[in-house]
Amino acid sequence: MKNQKKTATLFVARLTKQVTAENLIQVFSTFGRVYKARIIPVEFNEQFNYGFVEAEPCVLQQACASIITLFDVKLIVKPATGQPSERSQTIEEVKKKFARRTVRKFRRKLYGK
Repeated sequence: MKNQKKTATLFVARLTKQVTAENLIQVFSTFGRVYKARIIPVEFNEQFNYGFVEAEPCVLQQACASIITLFDVKLIVKPATGQPSERSQTIEEVKKKFARRTVRKFRRKLYGK
């Protein structure tokens, strides 16, 4: 247990399609050590993807307190809830959930609710 590194996982949203995992590592490494980054492509959204960054806990604190832009888009950065390895959601379930949320936002804009 001594050699086990402490990590924090960041949820990053509003990633344009041109953003790569290397871009995320480069941006977040300014706050501290980044272990890995991954991008989850969203097939039904033509503009944005989302991703996760695993890093030292200090990166989590500093990144959440900062305004981060990448390719002229302000990113949404929050602590990830839960651990991806513990989740039983499949990619299909995540896509359905994201689609429902997108439809609700569209309805709110359309009907002004």
